[in-house]
Amino acid sequence: MKDILEEYGQTAAIVIIGLSMVKILWAVMGALSY
Repeated sequence: MKDILEEYGQTAAIVIIGLSMVKILWAVMGALSY
């Protein structure tokens, strides 16, 4: 059970980091297009 939680935690962290990077890229692209 602990292994599953640790794996899920790592996956969640990767997803959160990925979404943050997408938001930053989106903001940069928006700024450049103006």
